[in-house]
Amino acid sequence: MKQTQEIALSNGLPNRAIRTSALLMVPIALYFLLAGHYHMALGFISGAGISIVSLGTLLYQLPRMMKKRKMRSIYVSFIQKFVLYAVLIALLLSVEHNSVGLIIALCTGVMLVPTVIVLKAVGTIITGRENPIV
Repeated sequence: MKQTQEIALSNGLPNRAIRTSALLMVPIALYFLLAGHYHMALGFISGAGISIVSLGTLLYQLPRMMKKRKMRSIYVSFIQKFVLYAVLIALLLSVEHNSVGLIIALCTGVMLVPTVIVLKAVGTIITGRENPIV
């Protein structure tokens, strides 16, 4: 089982998770838009965008900062990122016609990338495939 976990990480699991999350975000957001739930579409797109950008910046920043061995810059960049996300979420929740659907869709969008990562890792471990499709 250890070998399949290493295979999942060596084949770019985080990059595949970002791609799959973006591919899932589009039809779900289109469904909300076509159903007339504009607030839910806005919340879902914003939440999924926050989650995708968060993982993307983590994948980009962490290896570069670890090479320089500047732990302080890692902490500062992560703190700045989380403050930016908090401001964005606060702006979304301060919309004049705020609805419960927007809050639920925002939370669902934020949970999109972690859910995809877990499902991809579990699927790779169960099937034992070395070359995942997406």
